[in-house]
Amino acid sequence: MEHQTKRTTRRVKSPCIGTCLYDPVENYCIGCYRTPAEITNWMSMTEDEKYKAIKRIQAQDRRNG
Repeated sequence: MEHQTKRTTRRVKSPCIGTCLYDPVENYCIGCYRTPAEITNWMSMTEDEKYKAIKRIQAQDRRNG
């Protein structure tokens, strides 16, 4: 049986805010802080993968804050 954590029972919303500007130096979108791979693969990522991406984005935003 596959173990599913409580945090993955809800759908993770895309962090896209409609401001799509890629920063090639930092390798992420300036609007949502996702990497090109995360943007491209978002629809096929598992909820757990999306959750981890959101947590990375939140940590990055606090560092840049």
